[in-house]
Amino acid sequence: MTFCLAFAARDWALVASDTRAVYWAGQVIDDDPTVEKLYRLPGGWCTGGGWTTLRETAIAALASADLRNPETVLTALRDARPAIEALLDSLDDVAVAGLSAAELGGSMRENAAGCTQLTTIATARDRFVSRMYDFGTATLLHEIEDAVYPSKPPAGLSDDDVRPEVTGLAMGLGLYRPNVEGGIRMVAGTFRDVRAKMRQDCVTISGTVTFGLLTRDADGAVQAARLPPMPHAWFLKRSDDEIQQRLEPSPDPAPHTEDLWAATFWHPTAG
Repeated sequence: MTFCLAFAARDWALVASDTRAVYWAGQVIDDDPTVEKLYRLPGGWCTGGGWTTLRETAIAALASADLRNPETVLTALRDARPAIEALLDSLDDVAVAGLSAAELGGSMRENAAGCTQLTTIATARDRFVSRMYDFGTATLLHEIEDAVYPSKPPAGLSDDDVRPEVTGLAMGLGLYRPNVEGGIRMVAGTFRDVRAKMRQDCVTISGTVTFGLLTRDADGAVQAARLPPMPHAWFLKRSDDEIQQRLEPSPDPAPHTEDLWAATFWHPTAG
C-alpha cells in the first residue's frame, strides 16, 4: 500500500512516499522502513505504489526515458505494455485463501490493474513540474506547477478522508511559501496526520517517509538529492541545517536502452 505526495514550485520540487508496508488478508504482514518506493530516473524523481513487481517493471522501462520530456516517458511506457499485460495476466487465477473477490474489492488482477499510477517531478522551462502517469494505459494523467498532487488514498481511507490534510497542505504551501526544508516538514506532518486517521487494525502505510528533491544552486543549476527513510516526527523536530546534513546528493543517471524490464516476472509482492 502506498501514499505519496508531490509539490512543484518555481525554485524547488519534492516527491515524498511512505516506505514499504504490505497489507495482506486483513493485516499488515511486513512494515520495512528500509525498502523504498522512490526512484531516481533521468531528469528527476519518480514514485508509485501497487504490486511491487508491476511497478518496478514500469520503472525499469523508464531508464531509457527522460522525465523532462513526457513523450519519452510515454514511449517507454508503451514499449513496456506487453510485459505489464503479461504480469497482469499471470494474476488471473490467483486468489487469497479465505477471502473472496468481493471482500478484496475485485480480483487480484483488478486490484493490481487499479494501482498503476506513477508520480514524477522534473524541470520544465525555468520551473519545476509534477506529472502523474498511468503505466497500465501509457497515458499522462496530470501535469501541475505550484500545486500539491496526491496519489490515490491508501487502503482503508477514501479521497474524502484525506482531502482535509491534502487541502490544508496545499493552502499552507501557497500561503507561507516555505523554503524546501519548511516544505519537507509540512509534508512530513501531512503523512503523520493521514496515518493517524487509519484504524488500528488497518494501518496500511508505514510510519516513515522518504523524499526526492530538486532544487537550484546559486548559479541556477538543478541539484538533486534524497532524504533517506525517517519517522515522520524526526522531520518535524529538525532545523533547516539538520535536514540539510541528511541530504544525500543524487547525480542524474544517463538514459540507457538496456532491456531491464523484460526479465522481470512473477514476484507476487504488494508494496
